[in-house]
Order: sequence, then C-alpha cells, then structure tokens
Amino acid sequence: MIRVFESRHPAGGVIEPHRHQDAYAAIVLEGAYEESSVDGTWLCEPGDVVVHPRWHLHTDRFAARRTRVLNVLAPLPVAPGVWRTRRMPSFAGPESLIRELGRAEPIAPRPAPRALARFTEHVAFGIARAAGRAGISREHASRTYRRHFGLPPRAARAETQLRLAIALLTTTALPLSQVALQAGFADQAHFTRRLRAATGRTPREIRRDG
Repeated sequence: MIRVFESRHPAGGVIEPHRHQDAYAAIVLEGAYEESSVDGTWLCEPGDVVVHPRWHLHTDRFAARRTRVLNVLAPLPVAPGVWRTRRMPSFAGPESLIRELGRAEPIAPRPAPRALARFTEHVAFGIARAAGRAGISREHASRTYRRHFGLPPRAARAETQLRLAIALLTTTALPLSQVALQAGFADQAHFTRRLRAATGRTPREIRRDG
C-alpha cells in the first residue's frame, strides 16, 4: 500500500542517524536540508526528490528556515540518491512521479575536503592508518568525517557492512552463514545480532520481506 504524507521541520533542526523500513521518496516542497549518509552529503532544495531504499541510514540537518517535505512511501525504479527536477513535481500517483524522475538529473554529493577524501580512501584499513595516510590526526579525521557523512568512521564502516549483507539477503539465495561471511561478520550469530539491533528484524525476516 502506498502512503503519502507531508512532514514539517523547524528551522535549524537535526534528525540524528535513523532508518526507515520502507523504501520512499522525499520531495522537498519548501526550505532546504542537508542529507548525509555513507554515500556523502547533499543539499536538498525545493523540487529535489530524495530516493531512499529500504533500511537506508541517514542524517538530516535543516536550513535556517522552515522545511516542508512530501513523503511518498513506495519503491521507485530509479537509483537511490538525490534527483533534481526541472519543475516542482506534482504528486498525482507513483506513475506521475516516475515520469518526472525520468526527466530529472542525479545530483552529485558535495565533494569532501581533500584530506578527508584521502582518509576515506584508506579507512577500510583502520582509522589510525587512514589518518596517517591523509596527514591529519586521528581525532581531526573522526570529527571531520562525522561532520561530512553524519556518522563516525567506525559506524560508517559498520553500515557499509550491513548494507552489503542486506543486499545479499534480498538479491541472492546464499545460505545465511555465507551471507555473514561475505559481508565480513565473525559468524552468523554476530550477523543476526547486528541486523536485529539495526532493523528490529532477523535475516530470515529481511529475506522474506524482500
């Protein structure tokens, strides 16, 4: 079932890292906000459409004016990200939004500062090593990373791991033990605990619901 509702957010508000169990699109009607995730940070302005897959972890920081957003809870056949439309979309049903998105252009995330980009390239090898490669202190790297991506580096690495596991659950028939192994978890029990803590669901429930 498709749900459509408007949300209003006060000037300067912040929604800390959170996720939704449904895929949805957020159409910015008024105001503006920054959306941050492990994918980067975007400035979302009126007419932009923010497309989220299921369980997508993100942070929202609202501008110095009231922001209104139309939320459309429905999976859409376009890539997740922020799409800039040529005119303000009028929601007359999912088909109209899909047509509008067919004419939209994807927006690239805001470029990270050079040192942070270098740190991010190497963060999979450990925070201290990545900071050394970037020529910055570990503390500065962590603060800058969190400011830009909305999560500290360790949480971002954990989210990337969890995303891979969810993708394997929903697009393959691999045994759960193999999903856990390929996603980098210590074992299936560790995987199950982490997934339940993040989503409230077990691996079998995520796979069943697609």
